[in-house]
Amino acid sequence: MFENLAYFESKMENPCFETYEQLLLLNINKYGETHVKTALVMGKLSIAHVSAENYDKAIFYLRGQLRCQEANLSPDHPDVLDTRNTIQRLEKIVVRMSNDYKDQQLKVETLLTNSLIETTIQLERLRSIA
Repeated sequence: MFENLAYFESKMENPCFETYEQLLLLNINKYGETHVKTALVMGKLSIAHVSAENYDKAIFYLRGQLRCQEANLSPDHPDVLDTRNTIQRLEKIVVRMSNDYKDQQLKVETLLTNSLIETTIQLERLRSIA
């Protein structure tokens, strides 16, 4: 039931993170931190966060899922490898977004500086005319 809920909520604009987090706590209390069912909920939470572009939180839950997988599966199991690869891809997205943000910030600062310089020049011209 909750697996289907994760799919539908991942398609919504505002996934119900609180519901998943409550389910995660219930699973941790009932099954433990490294149980397969706990890992599944962490995976669903990561999907929901990716769909909402909350990449840092998605990575957080994927790392939790990876800990569960590593406790129960071999290091070369396809699920373990897939989770590791997904974490790496999301980390690259976060870095790229951070760099894009810094680039945007620099462009805005440059535009503001140029605008300020132009305004200052115009004011000086007006003062020299008056």
